[in-house]
Amino acid sequence: MTQILPLTLAEITVRSAGRMILGPLDLSVEAGGALVVLGPNGSGKSTLLRVCHGITRASSGAARDRAISMLHEVGLQDAAHLRASVLSGGEKQKLALARALVTRPEV
Repeated sequence: MTQILPLTLAEITVRSAGRMILGPLDLSVEAGGALVVLGPNGSGKSTLLRVCHGITRASSGAARDRAISMLHEVGLQDAAHLRASVLSGGEKQKLALARALVTRPEV
């Protein structure tokens, strides 16, 4: 299981079809303990969790900056705007490595 904690998000926003879905949001969560996310329907709880786990891409903010940084580390900075499905086999392997490293796993 991939460890995502500790987690820091700074000025995270998520936009879809030109509409603000989430943010701007700052969040810092340490390892250990529990976190509860409460809010009414449509307030962005699921979107927040999807951003935390890297399933949904932040439109702006520090989490996106970290992801871009990892793409630079593996040499995919020029492919940041491309969908994974159009990458070559080797580029997909580099992308998989960047995805794994972005969570700062314990080795």
